[in-house]
Amino acid sequence: MEKVLPMISVLLAVKNESQYIENTLKMLFEQDYPQDKYEVLVADGCSDDGTPKIVRKFAEKHENCILLENKKILSASGWNLGIEHSRGEIVSFLSGHVDFEKSYYSKLVKRLTKDLCGVGGPSFTKGKGLKGKIISLAYLSVFGSGGASFLSDSEEGDVESIVFGCYWKKDIQKAGGFDENCFRGQDWDLNVRLRSLGYRLYKVNDVKTEPFVRDSFKSLWKRHYNAGLWKMYINRKYKNAFLIRHLIPPVFSLGLTAAIITGLFWNILLLIPAVVFLLYLIISIQMTIKNHLRFYHIFIFMPVFFIIHYSYGVGFILGIGKHEK
Repeated sequence: MEKVLPMISVLLAVKNESQYIENTLKMLFEQDYPQDKYEVLVADGCSDDGTPKIVRKFAEKHENCILLENKKILSASGWNLGIEHSRGEIVSFLSGHVDFEKSYYSKLVKRLTKDLCGVGGPSFTKGKGLKGKIISLAYLSVFGSGGASFLSDSEEGDVESIVFGCYWKKDIQKAGGFDENCFRGQDWDLNVRLRSLGYRLYKVNDVKTEPFVRDSFKSLWKRHYNAGLWKMYINRKYKNAFLIRHLIPPVFSLGLTAAIITGLFWNILLLIPAVVFLLYLIISIQMTIKNHLRFYHIFIFMPVFFIIHYSYGVGFILGIGKHEK
């Protein structure tokens, strides 16, 4: 007797993704999962770059492609809107700028057993242009990622968080969906809440995603500053949300800033930023050699690593005492 496949609802929360959304949707509708067991809901957060127009073109060709208007704009509200309108018993949360293989969902569904809440694979970033490439390579290093499980090909097993995975919708609904007070870190918040309720999240290695990173220092700063800013809000909600790696950037940012300021009066302390500079230089040289890049790429790696660490730390510190419910 042939096994009856479950219905999947792929939920995208997007804003101004005209550069990538067409490619993402094309990959979604080339999946080898049966189209009658599959739907794509795109919640657009008031884009002004033509993103809705691109989605409508796909909706005209595919009746299982649905465009939703996310008036609240944030990704959390967009994914919640998708959950509300979805028909699948399995839901997957996706961004508008990610690549994946043709068998991505068929493989994930096979691994999503009843004793698991969600399953996902590693996510290896990639970028367009020189800065985008360097930023993506920085994320793929432990120095840049902080050892997050979904950013590595570590062994399969239970993990604290997954990205772009598949979940049983009933479990997401029992957990209350996404916290719409969260501007950044919504997926981490949901995964922490699921685990706090006793649900299991599992990482597999036979599938992967490749999200595109933004290709400017400004967007890199903004992303990590907001990630740090909202991390304390999430940490205060749950007893077991805090990880040691979350504390390293704020200690670094605070210590480095204090050393530079006090070093203006007590010069010996300026040795601290000098040592930090040397550390970033050494690691950037290693990354450049490892990836067979040109010498001058060292001086792109250095600010990329520094922005990732320092902006997150500043955001974390400024987030203390804020965003209380």
